[in-house]
Amino acid sequence: MAVGKRVQIGDVVNITAAADLTGGEVVAFGSRGGVVAADALTGEIAAVQIEGVFQFTAATADTISFGDPLYYVAGEATITFGGITLGKAVTEKAGAVAGTVNVKLEESGV
Repeated sequence: MAVGKRVQIGDVVNITAAADLTGGEVVAFGSRGGVVAADALTGEIAAVQIEGVFQFTAATADTISFGDPLYYVAGEATITFGGITLGKAVTEKAGAVAGTVNVKLEESGV
């Protein structure tokens, strides 16, 4: 009978970088987003944080409320469905102003 053996806690997973990656960069992890922990060159193992709260540049036009589902599109967190699923907003941002938003990374289907 197969027995599961824990190999990582699970908030960080290792991937093989398909291209050069920069620490802080958002990458797709299935249908959800993860944040690269440190720079990695193509072919190297890269640590990707898939849990936690991270700060992202927010789309200027968006009014973001606590708990809103957010997506990563064109280098910004946005309420507009598409791109990579990030998670839920844990801070707020007024519309029509530049700013950031803190996002709790979570499973897709936000």
